Amino acid sequence: MQFKGRTQKRYKQVFERINANIFLILLGGTLKVWLKGLAAAGIARKTRAKTEDLIYICSMLKLFYTRLPEKFDGGFLERMRERVLPEVRDEVALCRNRSVVSRRLTGEIMVGEAIRQCWGLERSAYSIVRPQGGKPYVEKRKGIFFNVSHSGDYVVCAVSDQDLGVDIERRGKARLGVARRFFHPEELACLERLPEDGRDRRFFDYWSVKEAFLKYVGTGLARPLNSFRVEFSHDKIGVFEGDALLPVCVRECPVDGEYACYLCSESGEPVEWQEFALWRE
Repeated sequence: MQFKGRTQKRYKQVFERINANIFLILLGGTLKVWLKGLAAAGIARKTRAKTEDLIYICSMLKLFYTRLPEKFDGGFLERMRERVLPEVRDEVALCRNRSVVSRRLTGEIMVGEAIRQCWGLERSAYSIVRPQGGKPYVEKRKGIFFNVSHSGDYVVCAVSDQDLGVDIERRGKARLGVARRFFHPEELACLERLPEDGRDRRFFDYWSVKEAFLKYVGTGLARPLNSFRVEFSHDKIGVFEGDALLPVCVRECPVDGEYACYLCSESGEPVEWQEFALWRE
């Protein structure tokens, strides 16, 4: 498609992708139709600029994951400490549990590397605020969101230009006592109808989606797990409050068959995967 003269100046404004694969297109002519199609597919989302022109932003969503080694020697943990900021080193200094320390350091390193890759920012160029009981966020930087989760041998880090929440859980035996206490009645009823192997799998699916959703909305466990319900229907996953379907897109992230991993975000753009080579020298 070619534009000429004033039409070219008015409509042909395409911003280069900035590491994070984010690009902006001002609406006009057949571009408007094309972008509406992307929005309908969940790839683009609609916002409003200062000029009151409607703009579609094609979102970015990336998941980094890594598997932790079985054993950590002191020298390796020390090299990990050297890759994080002093306040993080101080935070883990008093912890004697190497597994806890390794997960905390790994998550911090993954966040820094993900932001560097996607936005071109070195760790010294921004601050991360960690409010008590709230979700960590990048201070004074718009359009940069991250979330970290770990379980068993895995640490995952999701980044996007929109808010998100991610959770990973190592699968095991279903804990119906926990489900009776914390899950929505309809979720409990679904678990009780399933055969044992299906019940084990669905329990951790529920748990991971619920955790990811609470991290997405930023409340954490301050919001009861039974205040909303998760519904698996064929290839779709819905989150309901009463009879109302909540405006959140849930995706499964199958990093390992022995783990449940789910991601919640505002829109349904494809998730780009990348294994994080933390242990590569």
